[in-house]
Amino acid sequence: MEPVRSVMFSLNAAGRLLWNALPAEEAALVALLQQTYDLDLETAQRDVRDLLSGLAQRGLARQE
Repeated sequence: MEPVRSVMFSLNAAGRLLWNALPAEEAALVALLQQTYDLDLETAQRDVRDLLSGLAQRGLARQE
């Protein structure tokens, strides 16, 4: 739920996996995604950064 606009968001399976692992370091999230979905490093890094960025833009998580 986005607190400012009271909008509900949903995540796909990979997004839920990462959400449930928070708070965690980006490297740990990348490793989790790689292990779970057999992704190459670059794809996993991009996916994690995209998710974290989207969550931060909506006020649902902080990127540090």
